[in-house]
Formats: sequence, C-alpha cells, structure tokens
Amino acid sequence: MKRMAIGILVLACAGYADEEREEWRKTLAEIRAIADEAAAAKRIAEVEAALRADLARKPSAETRQRLAEILILCRVPRAQMMEKGSLSVEAIGLLEKALEEEPSRVEARYALARTCLALPAFFGREEEGLKALEQLVAQAEKEPGSVPYPEAFLLLAKRRPDDLERILAIGLRSFPDDPRMKKLAEAAPPADWHTAKEDFRAALERGELDYGKLDKALAAGQEENPKDAEYPLLRGLLRLWWLETNTSGDVAAEGIALFRKAMELDPDDNRIHGWLGPLLFVTGVSAGLDDMREEGEAVMAKGVELNPEQNLFGRAFAYRRTGLKLEEAEEDVYATLEVRLKEKMDRTRFVPGELKGAPYADGPKAPFTRAGFLFWAGEGFRERGETRKALDAYERSLEADGTGKWPFRALAPERVKGGGAGEGTKAPVSCHLCHMRSRE
Repeated sequence: MKRMAIGILVLACAGYADEEREEWRKTLAEIRAIADEAAAAKRIAEVEAALRADLARKPSAETRQRLAEILILCRVPRAQMMEKGSLSVEAIGLLEKALEEEPSRVEARYALARTCLALPAFFGREEEGLKALEQLVAQAEKEPGSVPYPEAFLLLAKRRPDDLERILAIGLRSFPDDPRMKKLAEAAPPADWHTAKEDFRAALERGELDYGKLDKALAAGQEENPKDAEYPLLRGLLRLWWLETNTSGDVAAEGIALFRKAMELDPDDNRIHGWLGPLLFVTGVSAGLDDMREEGEAVMAKGVELNPEQNLFGRAFAYRRTGLKLEEAEEDVYATLEVRLKEKMDRTRFVPGELKGAPYADGPKAPFTRAGFLFWAGEGFRERGETRKALDAYERSLEADGTGKWPFRALAPERVKGGGAGEGTKAPVSCHLCHMRSRE
C-alpha cells in the first residue's frame, strides 16, 4: 500500500484554474507539511468533519472531491494497513459520485484512476482505473492539453500495449518534451508481418501478451496476403487470449468477425468451429443476445460433429466460462478423453487409464497438452465442489508431465494439499497451461 501514498501525492501539486481550488490546494499542502503527527491528525479531523458537514448540508461534486482528496492524500498515508483499503474505497465512491454529477472534472477522474490502480489486485479495481485513464486519453485526443497529467498517458500505455502507439501519440501532443514518453515511444519496436506468425507462437510459448505489436504485424500480413486464412485466424486467437483476462465487447466482436473471415477462406479447417462457436456463445450470453448465443451453440455442435477431439474442449470451455450447462461441460471433458483414449471412463471418478496419449499427444505447438488439460479439468471439478474428481485430475496432471518441466507444475500439489477445495493460487490463462514452455 506504500505505493498508494507515493503514487497519489502528485495530485496535491496540480494547479487549478479557479481561486477556490487554488486555496484548497494550499490547505492540503499545509496539512501535509505538519511534522507533528498529533497536530496533523487534529487538523485533518477538523477539515474532514467540516467537509462532511458541508456534504450533508449541501451536497456538491466539489465537496465530494475535496473529501476524497483528504482521505487519499492525508489519511491513507497515516492509516494502519487494514484501514488503507477501506479509506481508499470510500474515496473512490465519492469520486465516482462527483463524476456522475460533473463528468468534466478532470482532476477527479485522474484521482479515481490512480486510487483504483494503487489498490491491491484483490480489490478488483484495476479495470475501473484503466477505464478512467482511457477516458482521460480520449478527452486529450479531442482537446489537446486538457489533461495536465503526463502520468495518465504513461500508466495507460504500459497497461494497454495493444494501443500503445495511439496513447503515446496523444500524450506527446500534450507533453512534447516529456522524456519518459519519448523513451517509451522510441523503445516500441516496429511490427514486421514477415515474422508475425512465428512471433505469435513465440509469445504464446513465453506466456506474454504483446497484443498491440502482434496484432499490428498480423494485420499487415493479412493485408499483404488476403487469401491466407492463418492471419485472421491468429488475430482471432489473439482476441480470445485477451478476453480471458479482459472483458470487452469490441474485442469479442472483432474476434467473431476474424474467425468468420478465416472460415470463409478455409472452410475445411473445422478447428475454427471450436473457437468461433464458444466466442459467439459466451458473447451472446454476456450481451443478452439470444440469436448470437443460439448460433454459437449450433456452431459448437457442428464443430464437435466434425472434429470432436479438438472441439469438445472449446464447448466445455464456453459452458464453464458462462456458468451455464456445467453438467454438459463436465460430460464434454470426459468425452474428450474417451475420444482420445478410445475407452469408457467412470463418471464417479476422474482416472484416465492411458496417460501417454491423454487427451492429445504433446507436440511442438503444445508441449504440455496432457498436463494442462488435466489440470484445467481439475479446476472445473473444484469450482463445482467435486473434490474427489478435482484431486484425481490434479494428480493425473502431474503424472502426465513426463518431463517435469511443465511451468505450472507447482500449482497441482498446492491444490492437492488444500484438499482440492478453496481458491488457491489463481490459474493462468487456459492456453498457457498447454502452450507455455518452461522458463528454465
């Protein structure tokens, strides 16, 4: 939480156009300059009490913002660890309300962004903070110079590599001499479509998503080779990769369009059903679009019919991701193994008889398919409270890792030690379980 105090203190140094805000800035600076802790605490309490009284008597966006600033700038740095989070969350609520009343308050939006991003991940506020930064960048794009915080552009550029060039271009229009922004812009390597396919697979194996650079190179390759289905296919997969950790309707829509294009160019590649169908289904459920959900179900069914070994997993993934048809998802997991092993499995346990080929043979493109799939199956059983099956799957994933170099090998014993229940360490993005190579 220390970075919260450091990261947000810059707010007190910002200048304000009107006289009242300038006076308020001086008040904050004076409070922060009080060396005696008892005197500082007394002064903070007085100002906070006065602001709360003003807010109760005559609510306004300005008063809400001031109270939030007192909490963030003066109370959070002095608070005990357990109190820092609650004070920050209260400040976030005040800032959100102030922005509902007056959306044009740039300093409030910046304070909201920094406070959200400073909170630990378990508060789940990062996306909210990034959204606030995106709104500031969008405003600066329309009105250069209207956002007086270079950190807004730097923070967003580092967290949104898919949009890095645009963010830095807008930031440099407002801060043409900022050395940090110049350095970041110069460090971004140019995208090369000639190596785009290889770069995509290398990124998958590293477990790193350089979304912007990869998509730019693949898009250039698609333009140069409009009949090559692999370019739109990989761009669609890139969006699936992104969507596992970031919800975005725009990205989902782009992925659907790209998979449709890939299918149009290569209708014989029935693996595409296993990616397009789940994306349609999950997006349809999320957006409340029944037609899209039904189409996704139909595409998944067709994919299973054409290529069950590949596409049963995709359907199970879609069902699990939405929380719908969890029994069907479990059945698809068993069916995947049965297709590969050519033997019937006992549904009361999860003990594949022949691990050497389950559920797919490991290969150069997916070196840990067996271990990754079995661990992923265990996660599904754990989420449903089926502890015995989860433990079976976790133990089998370790047996399936013949090399002992599976990057996520430590996760399975952790789950087993915990009895197969509870949250435990968060599992990585699904594709990393099978495709990511050891970093040794």
